[in-house]
Amino acid sequence: MGILRRDDDNALIALGARTLIGRAPHCAVRIDDRQISAEHAALRWTGKEWQLRDLGSRNGTFVDGERLESGRGRTLSAQVNVRLGPQHGFVLLHDGPPGAAAAREHDRLLRLSESEILSLPSADRMLAIVYEGGDGRWIVEQEGLESEAEDGQRLVLGKETWRLLLPVAPRSAELPTTWDTSLRPRLETIALTLRVSQDQEHVDVELKHRGGAVVLSSRVHHLVTLALARARLEDVAAGIRPAEVGWRYADELSRMLALEPGLLTLHLFRAREQVAQAGVEGAARLFERRRLSGQVRIAVENLTIVNVHQSNAEGASP
Repeated sequence: MGILRRDDDNALIALGARTLIGRAPHCAVRIDDRQISAEHAALRWTGKEWQLRDLGSRNGTFVDGERLESGRGRTLSAQVNVRLGPQHGFVLLHDGPPGAAAAREHDRLLRLSESEILSLPSADRMLAIVYEGGDGRWIVEQEGLESEAEDGQRLVLGKETWRLLLPVAPRSAELPTTWDTSLRPRLETIALTLRVSQDQEHVDVELKHRGGAVVLSSRVHHLVTLALARARLEDVAAGIRPAEVGWRYADELSRMLALEPGLLTLHLFRAREQVAQAGVEGAARLFERRRLSGQVRIAVENLTIVNVHQSNAEGASP
């Protein structure tokens, strides 16, 4: 993900897909200095790389000592030096796509998101995950419960404390959209077909979108995906109102699937991760949780379940 390190205090700043830098209160990176213009510069993820643009500032924007021409973009790579005006310097510490990160407090070790999901303290010892919700808010999921996450928030995980680095959404109108980003299928537009073996032990998932289809290889975590897909289809068939379809209590789901404590969260994470690796934007939102009740459901509405050795299939679409 994109991370800036500020020279004067070594503070780390997570970059959103569009990050406005300047003196004005609405800037995501605000510098309270009269030598900095109200909207001084903008950083933008193009889908492949970071580009920096000077927005007509009075005192200039510099990359490795070279002043940028106003209005023209300049590609940035990791470890490049950026200076705004005469004295405000930054280093682009990481140049990956925007996302969430966290720094361990005692040694400032960085953990970066992978496939849109930040797992802490690691993917192998996952005590919390952080991802972006559909409304632009950041969500932290810990011990099966969701809550809203904020930039700079401290998470105590076992004996370690981590500080979240989350991109701050712009609070003003959108930045100019002259830099195109790559088009990716979004979670809200995909359809899932789950093909189930006769012994119910293997599930292949076909992910369809306007650009084509991809088959996700059979994994044990898709048994959870299957159970939640069936729950949603059952509720649709029963005429339950859309806001309530598909919700199941996590502890009951774990008992039904004979999962040990903690495994349900791990399986949900692995399914999200696999969908994200298939290139789906918003894959972290594949499953929804209710913060107080401990319920979970699959967010995809267009679902089909096929028994591969039989001709019958269940299905629903929005």
